[in-house]
Amino acid sequence: MKDNFQKIPKLCNKNYNQLFEEFKFLASQLTPEWRFDSNRTDFGVSLAKIFCEMQEDTIDRLNQSMNNIYITFLKILGVSPLPRSPAQGLIEIRASENSICSNIKKGSKLSHGDIIFETVEDIFVSDNKVEKIFMVDSLKRQIVKTFDINLKNSSFRKFKIFDFKSFKNLQSSEIYFSDNYMFNSKDVLLKFKFENSFSPNSEDLMSDLFLNSKWQYFNEEDNSWKDFDEISKDDNLFVNVKLKNKIGLSEVLDDKSRYIKITIPERKNIKLTGISYISDPKKVIPTEFLSGEDEIDKDEFFPFKERYYIYDCFYIKSDETFNKPGAKVSLSADVSFIKSKGDLQNNNRHYKMIMTDIDFAESEPNDISIENVVWEYWKGNSWALLNSSNGNFFSTADIGKNRKMSFICPSDCSPTDVGSKSGLFIRARITKISNQFSINSNYLVPLIKNVELDYNYENPMKLERVIANSDLEWKTFNFANKEKKLVNIFKKEIDNFPSIYFKLKNPISQGILNIFFDVEKSLFREKISFKWFYWSKEENNLFKWKPLDVIDFTDNFSKSGIVRILGSNSFAKLDLFGESGFFIKIVSIGELKGYENFPVIKDMRFNVVPIIQKESKPYEYFSVNGNEKNKICSLSSSNIFDVAVWVDETSKIFFDEEEKIKMQNDNDIEIEDNAGTEKIWVKWKEISNVSNAGPNDRVYEVNYEESQIIFGNGIRGKIPVEQSSESIRVSYSTTEGKKGNIDSGLIKSFNSVFPSVVGVSNFAPTYNGLDPENLERAAQRTFDEISRGKRIISSTSLENAILFNNRNVFKIKCFPHTNKYEEKSYGDITIVVLPRNIMKEQTKFEILKKELESFLDKNSFFGFSNKNITICEAKYVEFYINIIVFIKSMDHYQEVNNNIKTKIENFLNPITGGRNGEGFDIGKIPDEIEILGNINFIPGISRIEKINISTKISNDRGEKKEILFSDAKNLKFGVPIVKNIDIETKI
Repeated sequence: MKDNFQKIPKLCNKNYNQLFEEFKFLASQLTPEWRFDSNRTDFGVSLAKIFCEMQEDTIDRLNQSMNNIYITFLKILGVSPLPRSPAQGLIEIRASENSICSNIKKGSKLSHGDIIFETVEDIFVSDNKVEKIFMVDSLKRQIVKTFDINLKNSSFRKFKIFDFKSFKNLQSSEIYFSDNYMFNSKDVLLKFKFENSFSPNSEDLMSDLFLNSKWQYFNEEDNSWKDFDEISKDDNLFVNVKLKNKIGLSEVLDDKSRYIKITIPERKNIKLTGISYISDPKKVIPTEFLSGEDEIDKDEFFPFKERYYIYDCFYIKSDETFNKPGAKVSLSADVSFIKSKGDLQNNNRHYKMIMTDIDFAESEPNDISIENVVWEYWKGNSWALLNSSNGNFFSTADIGKNRKMSFICPSDCSPTDVGSKSGLFIRARITKISNQFSINSNYLVPLIKNVELDYNYENPMKLERVIANSDLEWKTFNFANKEKKLVNIFKKEIDNFPSIYFKLKNPISQGILNIFFDVEKSLFREKISFKWFYWSKEENNLFKWKPLDVIDFTDNFSKSGIVRILGSNSFAKLDLFGESGFFIKIVSIGELKGYENFPVIKDMRFNVVPIIQKESKPYEYFSVNGNEKNKICSLSSSNIFDVAVWVDETSKIFFDEEEKIKMQNDNDIEIEDNAGTEKIWVKWKEISNVSNAGPNDRVYEVNYEESQIIFGNGIRGKIPVEQSSESIRVSYSTTEGKKGNIDSGLIKSFNSVFPSVVGVSNFAPTYNGLDPENLERAAQRTFDEISRGKRIISSTSLENAILFNNRNVFKIKCFPHTNKYEEKSYGDITIVVLPRNIMKEQTKFEILKKELESFLDKNSFFGFSNKNITICEAKYVEFYINIIVFIKSMDHYQEVNNNIKTKIENFLNPITGGRNGEGFDIGKIPDEIEILGNINFIPGISRIEKINISTKISNDRGEKKEILFSDAKNLKFGVPIVKNIDIETKI
């Protein structure tokens, strides 16, 4: 009050010295015979000094009474200065690893130095966090991942809700068929049939679906997937795929094989009982022929050379043919024979002593020929017989020139080495030769040409395994079942509207989890409604998405705030998007045409609770003596606020009166049971001046400066009830006001120890702390209310009312018939606020906005609908300034640069800038001339050659958008702020 006292006129300004000098003057005029000497100590001088001191004290008292009269007058008018306002903020509580849910009560204390903070509400703290975030639009077949805690840069990356353009679409509907044998061919026609034994009509639909899908094979040469050239459908509902090149080996689900990949264009249910496939017959020329280990000519050759012996072998290599298990393979060739003289054997004849001519006659030579061969294949560790061999393939019997041998390709045919060649071989091994030991015989040697292989599948093969990739999940489906069960490869999406999925570290099984969403502020925002769900385990092991109980203080992400989630014991793990974990999802309600004006989430934090800078004091009790009028209760602490007064009215309050109070507010009656004795405490109401109350009004007045509670006298305000013990109970808190506005990161722990808590942080500065209001401002505010009858009846009174009732508002402007987009809109009112401290964080402005909305609810006149009122922060026009300036010499370089930046920054400050240092009115953007006029006369500048100004504002998506300077000056809601000053200095 001392500052207020100095502004009140004084009755007299004389002090002791002035009074004593005046006494000396009067003594010389009225009693000249008295030699008045202040240095002498005669009786008269001593009395003069005493009287002057008494007079000074009297004047001081009169002056003080003038101040009291002034204050009393203001109180009669209802003037009551607002007390200190506490700072507010948010803290994030870090829980110990895998800790169970624990409750931290409202009012738990934290501190920074000697400044005490308290939690505003109870909070359940548990170890939890978001590990991954996915956004899904099923109708557009889009899945994006906006956050992954496992990435190297695992810090939260801001994202716009339903912004699918800024992230890679991870959705696919792919099916993989694998076959290392049939697909290891070229120039072959593959045929696939998609079967549904329960619905023949669906087979036709499935064949059309796969016909219109994208078929691809893997090309090893350039390590990429290539499209098949020809795809068709035949009358038997087979989808025919022409394979010109061999399919290369690729890896799917850690399994290396030859795959065909099919991308389905539309996400549909694909229900099949099986997939059959077959290839058209194919002729193949063997790649190698070997006789023994010797390579031989491919056009015409002797398979066993010109001399053959028992167990000689003829090898045929064809990797393409002999890797077709189950296929019927045929070997055909033209076989002819030539005679070749055999080697002369040692003459073992026994000669007689007497010989005749007959004895010397030569016998006719025999023919040596191949009577039988066996056909074999290498099965990995030994040679085994083929299951349909033809031992007469090289017989000299008259069975025709063209010979043919067929067999079913075994499944265990394995590669081996023969001579210098490696691959898949079959062989013919001689097991029987006629006339093998004949002397001087001729060899009938087989000569082969036109050797061909062909293979075909007489019956379609059954595809036993299918791999599907969809929703970021890889799944394997097996068709090897005799029952022919329906296999559903792609299930239909359950979400008809875009959704957000959060994978959590742990389930929300107990208590209430607080999640703070930091939403980027923007004047323009689509209004979205969401429903929250969690994956739940129900009775009989049934699982489903179940509605989640939430209290959403973000208003569907239209502003920053806390979402409170009620835990449930039925939280269950879910395999989704290739992840296994605990999921919650947020589904939009209603059809969304585009994703342009949706909120941007900048951050998410768990275990967040509001705090307030105050220290709650214990109850203080006071007694009343009889019919004590104007009772004053002096509290033991200063800097009080948040005062509540209760009066013990046991046996003094009528039942119907008690019931009436309960009906108005049940919390205004408190029944206390103390050792079997009931007390009825009634909450009284604070008013600015008890002189304005009636005789039965339960009211009191608070003198915040003196920490006093003042009651009425029975005529103006009811006198508290007398009881045998203390009948007045006062609860209150103290606050440091502006001192409570501290920087982020300064609050680091609770004053008490909580077992599950390992850390605390105020991740943003605390704000809105204010010191007491001075009397002059309180008077101005009250006079304005009186002049309009304490009602808001015009846009001007609306501006003045808000300005005088909220000290955090610096300037305000009301725009009738204007919506928040600065467009004409009849019946709407937009109130644009320039806060005293520019709100860099939307959370802070939301607090201020709530205070203003609460004030309007109490003061707007009937018919003045708050539904048509929008309160928004001023639109900050960011200035980017480039100046080219000539200076007189290099000595002035640093001084000129510093002066230019300082003057422009000071001038463009919306709070303290402008020509007169009073900031800028809302909608007033300065031009180049005003800025130049502010820097023209800086010492050291010879001339300013050029000034370029570009401006940016936040667009409707909360993103920075450059606008023309001329357009910026026409913004109704705009105020300037400096973002960057670039000075180019020349001499």
